[in-house]
Amino acid sequence: MRIPRFIDEKAFSPYARPMQVFTILGSHPALSNAEFEAVTGIAPSLSSAEVSIFDDVDEEITKLQAKLGGIPKMGAIISSFTEYKHDELAELLASLLIAGQSERKTTFGISIYDLGNPAKASQLQQKRQALGLEVKKKIKNYGQNARYVTSRGTTLSAVDIRKNQILDRGAEFCLLVTKTEIFIGQTMTIQDYEDWGFRDFDRPSRDAKRGMLPPKLARMMVNLAGVDSYERNLLDPFCGSGTVLMEAVMLGYDHVIGSDILEDAVTDTRTNMEWLAAQGHAAEEIDLHHTRAANVHASVAPDSIDVVVTEPFLGKPRQGDETEDAINVRIKELTKLYTESFASIAKTMRKDAVAVVAFPVNFVKEKAFEIPVEEVAKASGLKVSGRPLLYRQKGQYVGRMITRLTKAE
Repeated sequence: MRIPRFIDEKAFSPYARPMQVFTILGSHPALSNAEFEAVTGIAPSLSSAEVSIFDDVDEEITKLQAKLGGIPKMGAIISSFTEYKHDELAELLASLLIAGQSERKTTFGISIYDLGNPAKASQLQQKRQALGLEVKKKIKNYGQNARYVTSRGTTLSAVDIRKNQILDRGAEFCLLVTKTEIFIGQTMTIQDYEDWGFRDFDRPSRDAKRGMLPPKLARMMVNLAGVDSYERNLLDPFCGSGTVLMEAVMLGYDHVIGSDILEDAVTDTRTNMEWLAAQGHAAEEIDLHHTRAANVHASVAPDSIDVVVTEPFLGKPRQGDETEDAINVRIKELTKLYTESFASIAKTMRKDAVAVVAFPVNFVKEKAFEIPVEEVAKASGLKVSGRPLLYRQKGQYVGRMITRLTKAE
């Protein structure tokens, strides 16, 4: 994907980094920020539920976007101002749009994001339409035509941007409203939602009845390990249909290992990995085993695994009418399964290995029931590293607590 028009390409060459980057966050902002930090080593300098700013980003931004699962849109900060002056801002955006423009018509959009000042952001959101029309008018005054793309909300989605070819024919400007200033960002890249959908829904083997780990979450979990994929071995001991292994291969892991208690799951994983290879993403080695996770050490060499990423069995599907006592019984049963399983998994892990695990969190009338992960980890020779992060879609009875584990000292 090329750098959008109107940004000085020399400023974003490999010789001009680092840069100040803004990221539009996914449905779980804390996870999105944690993933970005795990991949780049940089924590956000400013952050809200909608957007974050990261300083001194040294990686090429389009390559970075391709790695991440939790960032739908990102770009570069190109300016900032402390006081909103409608005419001056419109003139600035118009001049940016026409600079170097070879065509007679440009397409542009404007998105407003709250970055710590919701009242001021709301005020600016009400001026968004007028600002866009003023920019369009000024472009016309320069003797060029412009198309202003709007949306029902106050921001343009990746779908809006792709369908209107905004990055190819013009630019999207994102105004990020803080307590003291307003940053102007220009979108440089968006998530390839078509590719994500293709890999999710077009793969040959899918079994929703067994439960499906979303591919974007699987990608985030692999990234949260914070491990360079080069010459590393990754294990998913509850591989299901192979979602984690597929995303690991997409990130450059050449040796992936999967196992599952269900033979059909292992067959599905093999089918999906062959399909992924046919799409141009093949691993050098794929080892698949039909075995219980509690016995995985019998199939996988001891001290051989660098990274474990997995979603273990979360329990039987919920109906929503379960009592707290029933959920406590479920927690007890799963705790036993996890303790046995991770005692075996830990034997396969190198001394400096990392595990990222999606443990279930059950909800009864919004009261959370969690697995005693600290106890499970301690019994397995592991320990919790960092703060676990909740992934839960609205209305779900079972969420996922994404937890990072390392070997105990």
